[in-house]
Amino acid sequence: LGLEHSSDPNALMFNEYRFPIESLQPDDIAGIQALYGNANGSTPPDEVPPPPVEPPTVSGCGPSGFGDADGDGIDDATEQFWLGTDPFNCDTDGDGLPDSEVFSGLDPRNPDTDFDGVSDGEEVAIGSNPFFPDQGSPTGIVAGYYLGQDSFGSRLEILVSPNGFAEGALTVPGPFGPVSIPLVGGADALGQLSLVSY
Repeated sequence: LGLEHSSDPNALMFNEYRFPIESLQPDDIAGIQALYGNANGSTPPDEVPPPPVEPPTVSGCGPSGFGDADGDGIDDATEQFWLGTDPFNCDTDGDGLPDSEVFSGLDPRNPDTDFDGVSDGEEVAIGSNPFFPDQGSPTGIVAGYYLGQDSFGSRLEILVSPNGFAEGALTVPGPFGPVSIPLVGGADALGQLSLVSY
């Protein structure tokens, strides 16, 4: 019937079976009526809780086509070799935004660009700025994040921790495809960075 165990030792639904059972007890009757209502219909059953909220659907993904298997507007080769995203998944980081979020400066591999505990997709949906930690609770491990380009157009990604330590990568063209060069350094009180490669 879907009833839980009762704490009433006289109830049919008490957690130990006793023989013989004379009749249903008030606790049993109340449990059944809460689930199904009473026989004459004067007491309706309790309301069933609403179904769980479905995760947001990704908007902005079109039909797949030649060279763009996931329909996010970025060709598969760029996704795989330049961005590091999944060319068969329109929303690699699962934030509710298509991977083409990279054109707005968001990282399609990071669901929470500003590290405030609220996904980029949720922030866009409520009109919040996904670059500024104005929602949720910051994780405290990142004070700043930059994803963009250097003056030559090469991909540049930098994380700055609260203590000023900075690390990142510069991705440059190589003879057999893009090459990622690790960067380390620090940020001063004005936010100016000094980075070097190994």
